[in-house]
Amino acid sequence: MLATDSVNNQNSHKKGVLNYAFEAVPMYRRIASLPDTVQNGDAATALGMAGLALINLPEDGRDVIGAAKQVKSVFTGKPYQAKYDYKDYQHNFSFFRGTAVDKWLHKNADEGKRWAQWLLNNDRPLAETGVGKKIITVTGAKEAEEIETAIKDLKKENVTATKYEGSALGKMTGRAMRRVTKLGLIATAALELPKIIKALDEGNDANTGKQVAKSAINITTITAGIAYGGAIGSKYGNGLGSLLGMGAGVILGSVASNTVQQVVG
Repeated sequence: MLATDSVNNQNSHKKGVLNYAFEAVPMYRRIASLPDTVQNGDAATALGMAGLALINLPEDGRDVIGAAKQVKSVFTGKPYQAKYDYKDYQHNFSFFRGTAVDKWLHKNADEGKRWAQWLLNNDRPLAETGVGKKIITVTGAKEAEEIETAIKDLKKENVTATKYEGSALGKMTGRAMRRVTKLGLIATAALELPKIIKALDEGNDANTGKQVAKSAINITTITAGIAYGGAIGSKYGNGLGSLLGMGAGVILGSVASNTVQQVVG
């Protein structure tokens, strides 16, 4: 190994440690891989990632501020007022709620724009889809109760939270499914399309098949990591635990994705 290689490896290791430390910050997590994506020539994917980071900035900012208030309460001695009973309930996540395009989307829907109404109708967690309900049932849980929380969307409406009963795995799966949205999953899949199209352009069916498999693995493992990590963190640590759990979930999901993809080849 050359001396310069040793230095580069050390720098890469330090960069990796910093990346891990900041994975809990959603704004950073959304753009962390942008430079590598651009360098790999995936301009369309990079543009999509940047767009998602931009529209989610308000909501991400509120999450970080909420976690900061939770940490502050430890040092000030003042009790932290949770928005709801996070130990037993999980509030519903949304793809557009709290984002920079929320009001604009509702405005278009109120004006009768069908595409806007379709997006709003489909802006729901996986737990409310047929597939999501089946997965929760298979893992041994069912909905027990739904309550209103103190969390409000941009229309000043209260966000609901759901409690599950059943097996430990089933209850955590239900919580995780409340944190993954149907539109969010579609958007994540769309970001993988440029890679698949690039493989198709190369005209090698085997490579195309491998890329489809790799993309599916990447989406599944990282989405599951974020969902379960955030669900576990939220249950035991509220907003701060949610951020830390999602950060850890990204790391574990990425490791799992890389491991499985190496097997695929």
